[in-house]
Amino acid sequence: MSHPDSAVPKGAMSVEAFCRWASIGRTAAYREIAEGRLQVRKLGRRTLVPLSEAERWLNALPNHSSLLGQLSPRARMLRLASRS
Repeated sequence: MSHPDSAVPKGAMSVEAFCRWASIGRTAAYREIAEGRLQVRKLGRRTLVPLSEAERWLNALPNHSSLLGQLSPRARMLRLASRS
């Protein structure tokens, strides 16, 4: 029998399901919430992440190519050398 959170989320998901969906840990998820980058809803004691908010959060993350400019010169050199 599958866990209810293991199905593809329809409207909202628990923080645990969001972590699986986004492939991030709970600490990272709660950091995103605390920093205001991920909006959640509360229903009693339960914290829910609306699917539309999860998708908005994911689309707001920087692209891989935009991160290259943020790497240190040594990290850029190693990354470029590993492509050869």
